[in-house]
Amino acid sequence: MGQQQLLLMVLVLIVVAVAIVIGITIFQANAVEVNRDALLNNMQHVATLSQQFFQKPKMLGGGGGSFIGVNSPGILPSGLIDNDNGTMEFSVSNDQVEITGIGIENVDGNPIQYTLIVTSSGLGNPVKVN
Repeated sequence: MGQQQLLLMVLVLIVVAVAIVIGITIFQANAVEVNRDALLNNMQHVATLSQQFFQKPKMLGGGGGSFIGVNSPGILPSGLIDNDNGTMEFSVSNDQVEITGIGIENVDGNPIQYTLIVTSSGLGNPVKVN
């Protein structure tokens, strides 16, 4: 092989390596964004179910004007609480539920994490923790 062919081969290898690195970076960024969207969607679904629990009378298995018991087994679908998108933790009081969603993708070494506060009057905006 001549010197020109070797130089061309090295140049092609550099271009291919750069393209692979850019592709991996784009894929990772997309994975984080997809996980964030899916986690927020699950959290809002759980928040809506929590409000339904609050409004449903105790005789029918609801909270009867309280959020206490919303995170009891069987009230919320377990497939929403812990799934491929992440897990949710609850802080429950009589008049509100704080839902913390922890995703499976990491940003700067920490998992994606959001907090959503649900009250009887509505849902707050999700607050990014990490």
